[in-house]
Amino acid sequence: MEYNPIALLEKGKIGTKSLPIPPDANINIYPDKYTYHKGEKGRVTIDVENGGVSIGFTSYFILIPEGVDYNGILDGLEPTGEVQLTDENNCWIVPEYGFVCGKGTLLVWQAVHLSGYKKQVVLSVTYNNVGSYRFEAGTSVVDGIVGWGDSSSDSFTVGVYV
Repeated sequence: MEYNPIALLEKGKIGTKSLPIPPDANINIYPDKYTYHKGEKGRVTIDVENGGVSIGFTSYFILIPEGVDYNGILDGLEPTGEVQLTDENNCWIVPEYGFVCGKGTLLVWQAVHLSGYKKQVVLSVTYNNVGSYRFEAGTSVVDGIVGWGDSSSDSFTVGVYV
């Protein structure tokens, strides 16, 4: 039998104080600076804070654009998976989040957890070519008991000069 707190509330079987806290997904990504020289290394920080679950499943990702090399993790958890997307129509399904499409290196993390999930990951990249590069990230959290979920996304763009 599926637990549906909204239906129970509508039937008067529970009060509003008995409702579970809805899941809340948050992700922020940012570089150590927004302008680089060709061939320069940089850092990208990912902050994930997902809450409002008693038993939860969290997934999050970052898409590092083509023309930027991923050098590895400087601080935090290693990704659960790494996928090379070779053209704009290339897509990958991030569990509970959905499709992620584009050219570049897709890093994905997944975790089952109690209560909230708060992690920071810092990764190293190298900017190989002059141009503008957009990084994209997203996260989702799903409550393992109620089945409710939430998702969030963020992005930033850096400029690379001679």
